[in-house]
Amino acid sequence: MMIDPILSGGISTSSYLPIVRNNSTSNTQVAKSLSRLSSGLRIQTAADAPADLSESERLRSIISRYESAISNSDNAVSYLSTADSYLQNISNTLGRMQELAISANDGTKTDTDRAALQTEFGQLQESITSTTSGTSPLASFNGSPIFQGNVKTTAIGPDAGQETQLVSMDLTATSTQAVGNDSQGNPIQWGSIVSSDATGISIASQSAAGTTIEKLGAAIDYLSSTRAQIGAQYSSINANTEGLRNAQMNSISRESSIRDLDYAKETVNLVKFMNLGQINRGILSKTMGKLLATA
Repeated sequence: MMIDPILSGGISTSSYLPIVRNNSTSNTQVAKSLSRLSSGLRIQTAADAPADLSESERLRSIISRYESAISNSDNAVSYLSTADSYLQNISNTLGRMQELAISANDGTKTDTDRAALQTEFGQLQESITSTTSGTSPLASFNGSPIFQGNVKTTAIGPDAGQETQLVSMDLTATSTQAVGNDSQGNPIQWGSIVSSDATGISIASQSAAGTTIEKLGAAIDYLSSTRAQIGAQYSSINANTEGLRNAQMNSISRESSIRDLDYAKETVNLVKFMNLGQINRGILSKTMGKLLATA
């Protein structure tokens, strides 16, 4: 039968070294639990859980990419909203120009009357040109012209290739963009709508006013069609952004469940190892007492 060397009065190294090791282990676990409880993290170093840490880092990366994609999408929505607002103003201006053209298409008016109408008509053309043309047009977003035909592509997803091309159009005074056809089937270019020189539309005569009414109608329809495209893209990007936010929240939740601490569980571990440490220290104290007694 094995006799405990402590109980029998004999003290050997093998009798107290395991107790010392157990006490050291308990102290290490207590320190680790206290560190986890103070930081709120279950994984503090790669040694804690290598596989979980790897998954957590991948999730953190995609969470950051979601954030960038959401920011881009918000910018795209703001850009489209700004473009639509300017198009509304331009459409209103074209509507006023069409009113003037109808007024000029009146055989009871004199050329002097039409000249007065033409003056306002020309000013309205210039107002559209100042909005869309030049190096510093009024219609710009973040310093970039909106209506000069520049194609703008933006990433609206967290991965490569998840991009969209925003609706673009050239509404400058020199634009050759076709906005429709006249009654003879000839294309109507946008530049002719807003140009106040000989290449542009005019209401200086009754015959010119009649032709201008038709061209302005085509231009207004063109802007309405473009605004419909902008509205559709606006809705699409908004829906996509909502999906991104949901995906990001799910990723954040999963990453949190991997890395963050379960306080209740860790508190139980802390109490357990504190109790074990206390027991080990009690046994070690008893052992050392017997060792001193036999010295």
